[in-house]
Amino acid sequence: NKINEKEEEDIIEYVLKKSYSSRREQNKKLFVKNFDLKHQKDHKKLTDMFLRFGDLDCDIFVNRDKNGNPYCFVTYRDINDAIACEKNQNWRSQWNTNRNPLWFNGRELEIQYVDDSKKNGQKKKSKRGKKYYNTRK
Repeated sequence: NKINEKEEEDIIEYVLKKSYSSRREQNKKLFVKNFDLKHQKDHKKLTDMFLRFGDLDCDIFVNRDKNGNPYCFVTYRDINDAIACEKNQNWRSQWNTNRNPLWFNGRELEIQYVDDSKKNGQKKKSKRGKKYYNTRK
């Protein structure tokens, strides 16, 4: 089974993305993308999905990139909850029978740790970002 050049490039890009993500230091803050917001209630549904791993330290921050694609930051109170969430999504193995990846509005979420090594006061607050819910019901 030979793969064409485009498929090979896609595989290399995927591996590089995954290896880059795995080199990031584990922490309580996760970056999430590859989801769609169709209704106003989707924000609460998204939050409820992350709450199944543990309590959040602050409200989920949702925004859109320059192409209009939504992304969010999820910060857990306990680092072990963030680790459990990230592992659940990314650790693919024949031995990981408990893996139940998170899907939202028909898309499998992409989750990675936020690179906290760049914390140097250069954060910008977007006026478009929205905060939603933070407690379990």
